[in-house]
Formats: sequence, structure tokens, C-alpha cells
Amino acid sequence: MISWEMYAAIAAMAVLTYATRAVPFLIMQKSKWLSRLGSGRFAILGPALLTSTTAVVLYSEIHKAPSAWHIGAYVVAVLIVGIALKATKNIGIAMLLGIVAYGVGMYLI
Repeated sequence: MISWEMYAAIAAMAVLTYATRAVPFLIMQKSKWLSRLGSGRFAILGPALLTSTTAVVLYSEIHKAPSAWHIGAYVVAVLIVGIALKATKNIGIAMLLGIVAYGVGMYLI
């Protein structure tokens, strides 16, 4: 049985993870200097960093996965992120839904 402290820790991690994803976008909207980073040559930087981080994490974790079910949780989470990003056009919400999907998948294993 998981105690309430575990649920509180998971909720806190979800909020902090979402905040670290959302705050940079909020700062860039309010700052003229920082908003220039989102145009021109630097426009691809954000998506490229997210993609490369995802690839590195998935590659290392899939090799350590004890079963195909664990790999399935990763695959479903990535698919949920892609679908949510396409539907909402909001990377913060897409990442949050992916984290929730991964957590639910690992809980069900």
C-alpha cells in the first residue's frame, strides 16, 4: 500500500516538473531580448534540445528495462506526448500528460 506521503511527493514532483517546463516560455513572452531567441537561427534550439534529451533518456532506459512491459510504458508515454502536442500545441501540457501516462503505465505493471 502506498502511503499519502508518496502521493504528496508524486504530486509535488509533477508540479515542479511542469513549472520548470512552463516558466521559460512565460519569461520569453514578457522579455523582448529573450523573445528574440525564439526566432531566426535559434528557433530550432528548443525542439532540438527536447528531442535530443528524449532520445538519450529513452535509449539508456530501454537498455535497462527488465521487461517488454517497461518498454511499453515508455513508448505509450512518448506517443501521448506527441498526440497531446499535436492536439493542444502546448509543450507543457503535452509533457505533463506524458509524465502522467508513464506513471500510470509503471503503476499498472
